[in-house]
Amino acid sequence: MNQLYKNVNYYSKSVLSQLYSITTHINQEEYTMVTKNIYGKQTNSSIGSHVRHIYDHFDKLLIHNDNSNVNINDNMNNIPVIDYDTRDRGTTIEINKNEALDKHFELISKIDQLDISIDPQLNVQFMIDSNVGNTILVPSTLTRELLFVSHHGIHHISTIKSLILSHHPRMCDLLDSNVNIGKAPSTVYAEK
Repeated sequence: MNQLYKNVNYYSKSVLSQLYSITTHINQEEYTMVTKNIYGKQTNSSIGSHVRHIYDHFDKLLIHNDNSNVNINDNMNNIPVIDYDTRDRGTTIEINKNEALDKHFELISKIDQLDISIDPQLNVQFMIDSNVGNTILVPSTLTRELLFVSHHGIHHISTIKSLILSHHPRMCDLLDSNVNIGKAPSTVYAEK
């Protein structure tokens, strides 16, 4: 196992571990509670919806490794296409805390099975025009995308942290004892 893989593996699993720590300490009602924003408007967002969103991004990337449900674009030399924009909302992970906890271990196992020593090429599809649905393909690699979904996850964990601080005060002790939850490594480093 090369050092790059060890570092990327560690970073990805540390992000998922932060999410797992929060999920284990929150109850089912808190997990699915839809909150209001600072203007008192219903957000249709819950901690569970953010957890599902983070796991969905990891899933979209990691599913190509088992060669099932891979979108192959014949015009791009049969390189797997990752499409983060196609999401399944309202899944059991979003509404059932225990399903989310199970998903954590599934994703950790998939990350441990990755072989990025050759850093496989991928294409990432992005929707760039919401009016007509135009998309573009951008070349990338497995390592780069694993770093992206991890970094993306950190920012959603930060949002979850804000929801906890605003709506679930009994959880503040967890956040006080884990002050770096929801912080990017560069933020933690800058605060030293």
